[in-house]
Amino acid sequence: YCFALAMGAKDVVSKYEDEEEEPLEASSGGNKIVKMALSVLVVLGIPTLVLADRVSATEDECREEQAVCTTGCADNWDDRMAIMDESERYGSAQREASIRECQQECSLDDNICLRKATALYVGIVVLLSGGVCMFCLSLSYDTLQQREKRGAQ
Repeated sequence: YCFALAMGAKDVVSKYEDEEEEPLEASSGGNKIVKMALSVLVVLGIPTLVLADRVSATEDECREEQAVCTTGCADNWDDRMAIMDESERYGSAQREASIRECQQECSLDDNICLRKATALYVGIVVLLSGGVCMFCLSLSYDTLQQREKRGAQ
């Protein structure tokens, strides 16, 4: 049913909606659905939480590395300026341009680092999408089994 709705097969869905069905037994059908939902939640929830924690840690590491790199660019030039004498300092007019170039390199490194976090986000989306699909397919399978049992009776 979920799959048919997702694929846009309204005629198939309407065919099944027109049929009269007996309500699910509260003792077996309801418990099965709850157990199945909890199973899906545990099976996919734990890896999703682990990935979410990893994303957070990766983003924090990237931010920290960029902050260290960016401040290091200016500090590096300040250290150079402290060592230079007056004649050398006068010739270092490229200081600002060099710091900007260094900070741009830091920004590129940060973008590369954040790609790892983006890949982990994609993993979380895939896991959650798989969980929704698995749940819908399980419900469809359970419904087909119940219809088969009713047909056999």
